[in-house]
Amino acid sequence: MIPLKEVLISLGSNLGDRVGNIKKGIELLSSLPFKIEAISSLYETPPVGFESQNRFINAALIGRTSLSPFALLVEIKKIEALLGRKIIKKPFFYEDRKIDIDIIFYENEIIKTTVLMIPHPLAHLRAFVLKPACEIAPFWVHPILKVPLEYLYLRLKKLNNLPTMINRGKIVL
Repeated sequence: MIPLKEVLISLGSNLGDRVGNIKKGIELLSSLPFKIEAISSLYETPPVGFESQNRFINAALIGRTSLSPFALLVEIKKIEALLGRKIIKKPFFYEDRKIDIDIIFYENEIIKTTVLMIPHPLAHLRAFVLKPACEIAPFWVHPILKVPLEYLYLRLKKLNNLPTMINRGKIVL
């Protein structure tokens, strides 16, 4: 039997039925060899890295999977395409999107390739990732920075004027 690996995923949507897009993304993830163990509340946040009038709904989840990090990435890209996400060839190019699903952590693994970087290289700088993640995994230790997520969020909160994040409650599947 293949051991299951613990994974932290971040989800976001700022087009169409934002909550519905997140819900559908979670449902499709759960149809994979991916057992969802915890889902954060939904948070409404402004866009980061680009200008838009469309606010995001963000969430995080923890799951266990037998898929390798690369196989999981392939399945996530299929889910994003199925839900209407356009394929972007430029790294760190941001625009409005129906769904964005990112692998933040895969156990304690550190992976740096042209197609996959784990931990997510910007997660420790993004309140819209850290706040939902802290709700469900405050003591998950960043494998490179060697500090828990809760510490990273509190440090970000202290250093920056964080954007307004509105808790929109739990998602009901």
